[in-house]
Amino acid sequence: MKLKPLFILYLFLIYGSIQAQQTKKNFSTFDNFFAKEDSFNRVKFYSGIGIGAVAYGTASYSLYNYWYKEQGFEKFHLFNDWGEWQNMDKMGHIYTAYNQSIVMYDLASWTGLHTNKSIVFGSLMGILLQSTIEIMDGFSPKWGFSIPDMAANFSGSLLFYLQQKYWGQQKIVLKETSWRKRYSTDPVYSLDGKYFTTLEGRADRLYGTSIAERYLKDYNVQTYWLSVNFESVLGIDDIPSWLNLA
Repeated sequence: MKLKPLFILYLFLIYGSIQAQQTKKNFSTFDNFFAKEDSFNRVKFYSGIGIGAVAYGTASYSLYNYWYKEQGFEKFHLFNDWGEWQNMDKMGHIYTAYNQSIVMYDLASWTGLHTNKSIVFGSLMGILLQSTIEIMDGFSPKWGFSIPDMAANFSGSLLFYLQQKYWGQQKIVLKETSWRKRYSTDPVYSLDGKYFTTLEGRADRLYGTSIAERYLKDYNVQTYWLSVNFESVLGIDDIPSWLNLA
């Protein structure tokens, strides 16, 4: 009878060992799925295409409902917004297209697609994702299709393309910082003195009140950086890999 607890403990240890091995096997399968392929993997490629198409459709539909639906649409037209916002919005286009190209390149590489094809795929997808917004703008009565915006989109994807094509890495990285700004609450009166507002109130109406809206719309608090990595540019291994000049 004294052996019974030991026997139960023995069975428990065996069961735990089996479960640990199975868990390890499951994690190994999980890791293998997300590991970058050395050669083209058809399953990963078409899985990525399917997931990407659903994500793109969902994002476009959400953007339409959130940003454009209430305004309605009119005939497609151009709009020259060069110089507005002191062109800070153009930096936003460059930054977004650049980083979208990197993400799309990484996804293509993950499927084992050839390096050159992955670079082209990433660059074109960065432009495509940004062009969706421009086309919607083109039908919007409030805005219009902006050629300067499209030029900025191409510039962002080109910054990625040239580095990845000729250096095989991103030695010069485009980064962005943004901090919430509190505007003055002092009254600003109309010329006739009958009405007043505040800079904070105007900012809320113009930029929104949520963190996401302020991050995207308030160009006054955005800073864009070209961050140069010393180790990769100079090719000196003794330089810390985290040391950059921005």
